[in-house]
Amino acid sequence: MTRWLTVVFLLATAAVAQAQPLVVRTGEHGDFTRLVLQLPDGADWDVNTGAGTVTVGISDPSVTFDLSEAFQRIDRSRIAELTATGNGSLEVKLACRCEADSFLVDSNLLVLDLSEVEGAALSEAEPRQSETRSPRPSPAAAVSPLVADLSRVRVGQTAGIGPYRQTDPLLPKMRNPDNTVSRQTQQAETEDSESSNSAPDLGEQIASDLAVAATRGLLSPSIQTVQSQSEPNRGADPVPPGAARVSADSADLARQLVAGLTNATHETLRAGRVSIGADTCVPDSKLDIAHWSEPESEAVVVMSKRRSALFGEFDRIDQSALKSYARSLLHYGFGAEAKVILEMSEGKPDALMTALSFLVDGRPDPGRFFAGQESCAGAAALWAVLSTPNLSSSAHLETDLILQSFEALPKHLKEHLGPLLAERLTGAGFTDAAREVYVRMERAFGSESDRVALGRANMDLKDGNLADAETRLKPLSENGTSQTPEAIKARISLAEAQNERLPERIVELADAFANEYRNTDQGPVLWQAHIRSLLQNGAFDQAFTAMDDAKGIREDIQAETRELAFYQLVTRAEDLTFLKHALSTDHPHGGERGVTNATILSIAQRLVGLGMADVALEQLDLVAGQGDNRAIRVIRAAALMDLGEPEEAEIQLIGLRGEDVERMRAEARRQMGDHVFAERIFREVGAEDAAATSAWLSGNWEEMANGSDSVMSEAARMLQQAGTSMDDTDVTLRAAEDIFAESESSRNTIRSLLETTRVAPDS
Repeated sequence: MTRWLTVVFLLATAAVAQAQPLVVRTGEHGDFTRLVLQLPDGADWDVNTGAGTVTVGISDPSVTFDLSEAFQRIDRSRIAELTATGNGSLEVKLACRCEADSFLVDSNLLVLDLSEVEGAALSEAEPRQSETRSPRPSPAAAVSPLVADLSRVRVGQTAGIGPYRQTDPLLPKMRNPDNTVSRQTQQAETEDSESSNSAPDLGEQIASDLAVAATRGLLSPSIQTVQSQSEPNRGADPVPPGAARVSADSADLARQLVAGLTNATHETLRAGRVSIGADTCVPDSKLDIAHWSEPESEAVVVMSKRRSALFGEFDRIDQSALKSYARSLLHYGFGAEAKVILEMSEGKPDALMTALSFLVDGRPDPGRFFAGQESCAGAAALWAVLSTPNLSSSAHLETDLILQSFEALPKHLKEHLGPLLAERLTGAGFTDAAREVYVRMERAFGSESDRVALGRANMDLKDGNLADAETRLKPLSENGTSQTPEAIKARISLAEAQNERLPERIVELADAFANEYRNTDQGPVLWQAHIRSLLQNGAFDQAFTAMDDAKGIREDIQAETRELAFYQLVTRAEDLTFLKHALSTDHPHGGERGVTNATILSIAQRLVGLGMADVALEQLDLVAGQGDNRAIRVIRAAALMDLGEPEEAEIQLIGLRGEDVERMRAEARRQMGDHVFAERIFREVGAEDAAATSAWLSGNWEEMANGSDSVMSEAARMLQQAGTSMDDTDVTLRAAEDIFAESESSRNTIRSLLETTRVAPDS
């Protein structure tokens, strides 16, 4: 019975496995992209190349494909789309002029490599069937292919039992430069011949990947060297049985791991683009922008020469000349022009060069080609930092290598991109590296240029070195250089940090530059800087007037400026100025074009403080999505108490906690005449004066008399004390003096009480 159950279970398991879709795995390998499928047992396969497509066919029509992980490790520069077309077919839509190489690993692992074709394109008019194979036949239908492969006996120089050792086809191989083995040679190897890239290449690959991980701080090496048999370990525990059977291959692998962690060069490590746990990194050979022009030649001559080579016979564009011309434009910093040239190429423009066309102009790359490459050990990290405006402070950067890559840039690109690189590094907290950028720029140009001075001033401002920042910003903002607009913005930030007024000349210059640059990329931020300067000097009327003239300014800049203006109005403006602009219909702050809810609440809170509770309630009605917002309920309760509605105010406070809420709840009870409850709550929150007032109003003279030495406590003690009695028939001088002293003390207490509770005539 047990055997039958086992057979049924195995058959059910096999049926489930057969019904599972084939997972499509992919990986980047520098100059080619790899796609891997694990074929069902006994299935035939074929690969056909058509016009811009490669179709993989499986003989079993019921086969389906799982494409959920297909693009997790690759971009779409070579594979544009993967589509399961049914009947066991997978269509690969190409995004490049690529050729497809297919081969089988371990009898059921189908590998498809796609690499770009150099030179002429493949003929699209004549689709061809690239390859058709079937797996090795099984000896008998009753024997599983896996069992047959595991039990196969190998004889000769590679004697053994079972299959040969194989490397993971998704991992790249580090080849010995003295004994390079091409992928075509690997494909030609037969099943019965020993692979030339088994243990040695696998060891080199593991060594490379571990070295990359250790270099990036992901691993700390802890390796025990293989002890020579001629040097016994004296005093150590005896070697357990079986441990002596360590093969020479294992010892060689251990030595390779040590060599990989200690002696591997950066150039060797950069050769492979896919490493264990690492991101895809663009190799330095593709980012050698300093050599994309002819040495010791003028820019005009180089670009003229390469531009004239663009068109060949019959005015057809030479694609290699186009790429060369685009490279020269990028070399000299003409990013926008290079982008236009790249769009003239056949097919999809080169993604790498398109990304550089944005970055050399100091603009962010919308395609985010270098995303995730900040930790790369090469020039890719430099461009990744430049392409990330808000670089995370937790990013792992090899700043020394980034600085080396920056040093290798042409001089004109250093001048243009250096301040931007320093700004990115400063924002992420790498201030030492940012300062080193300015040091290298100063060394390259022989003096501190205005851009370097401005960058250092911004760093001083960020670090809180306000005096040093002021020393650099004063001449830059007043002497009329090319950096004056940016220096004025920094000068305004400096005044805000110092909480000081700006010189009127700076305010006037901010106004002039805002008008001059209105229709440029700098226009919106200079418009905002002018309004900030007016707000800093307390010129609220002029600031709100300037804010009305917002034609051509982006809505996000307007919203940010409006928020700042109302914040400054609430916190710094005088009462009349505040009321003039906060309640003006010319500057509405509610609705879709208004300020945030927090600013509206601060306006309402100040209105309550000014005794305008009814207007404050109107402001609260402007807040979107009020719900159970605590701040709204607290301000509403304060306004209701100011309007003489303590019962409604206490309802607003139901369910809220906090010292401020308890004070308001006690005040509401005091207004309702429940002075006993109010006194208790006031004492719990430490409001002794308010508690004494409530105790006085409640007539709790005993509690008042035991209180502090306040006037009210003294008056309560006076009421608690019995006066000195005197017999009219036996009047003595001593008794008369006591009565006179008590009378004098009572008069002083009452006088002090009246003085303390005096109501001002104008209140």
